[in-house]
Amino acid sequence: MNTNNLYIISGKSGSGKDHVVDRLCTDYNFKKVISYTTRPRRKHEENTHIFVNKKTFSTLTKDLVAYTYFNDNEYGATNQQVNECDIYILDKKGIEYFKEHYKGKPFKIIYLDVPQDVCRLRMLKRGDSHEEVNKRIENDKIEFQGIEKLADIIIPNRYFNSCVYDIREYMLNCEKEGK
Repeated sequence: MNTNNLYIISGKSGSGKDHVVDRLCTDYNFKKVISYTTRPRRKHEENTHIFVNKKTFSTLTKDLVAYTYFNDNEYGATNQQVNECDIYILDKKGIEYFKEHYKGKPFKIIYLDVPQDVCRLRMLKRGDSHEEVNKRIENDKIEFQGIEKLADIIIPNRYFNSCVYDIREYMLNCEKEGK
């Protein structure tokens, strides 16, 4: 679609970020940033990241406008990757880094608000272990403190189709009004 704004989608582990963004891209022709990561690919995971080793990632660091480190893995994207896209998924630390380093088009931050029990169930359904789920939930309690202050809008994602619709409407309104 090539929007005037970049739309950053953020949410805790299991909030449905990838599924929501994939639907927006498939149904409405938005393009998402496919960032680099050093983490291993999850089973059944396809188009979420460019998976590289730590040595390859280290060659990119001077060009990164987005960066985060989580669970012994690095994530990041270059200015060119971001400028060519409409939607980017970032955690709170990634947003903070992005705000300091990105000098491209304006951006809006959309936070997906999801009850903890729903996030837990989603992570278990995708194959995460109970130990990993508990670790992520405890980490997110700390890491996402104050995210509401960074967000331009908070959208619930308890019901997937409603969430996708609400985000699309928000994006269209921002584009139409030149916000």
